[in-house]
Amino acid sequence: GACRMSWREDAACAGIPVDLFYLEVGNGDPSEAKAVCASCVVREECLSYAVSAPEVFGVWGGLAPKKRRPLRRAALGGV
Repeated sequence: GACRMSWREDAACAGIPVDLFYLEVGNGDPSEAKAVCASCVVREECLSYAVSAPEVFGVWGGLAPKKRRPLRRAALGGV
């Protein structure tokens, strides 16, 4: 079934251009995106979605792709 995405309506990033969260590899500073995430009430839901989807690009739940990889491995049982 489809993943329930209603949490997105409450996300701090709603209405902010997605370019802020999808930086070119090796180009750009994700700190502004992470600052938006830091104040977000659905950050945990967002991060959980990004790990399970999996979203391999962009800042989700306050974490860049490289920081989400270990979480994804742990969710898959250490694979």
